[in-house]
Amino acid sequence: MPTRKSVSRIKLIVGLFGFVTGIPLGAFCTYLWFGTSQPLFAVYFLFFGTATILGIVTLYAKARIKFFLC
Repeated sequence: MPTRKSVSRIKLIVGLFGFVTGIPLGAFCTYLWFGTSQPLFAVYFLFFGTATILGIVTLYAKARIKFFLC
């Protein structure tokens, strides 16, 4: 079972990172879709941007989680 401290730290960092990177990514994709009428680029950046954010968050969580023995 993971320790409470490691889980709470992961939640804090993951939530903060997701918010800080998700807002600009969404704004940029909205600009591409409506501002420049390039919906394919918007979908491309949204897909690969989201995949990159999830990959970084997963690697961080795997590196920081600590377990205790029952």
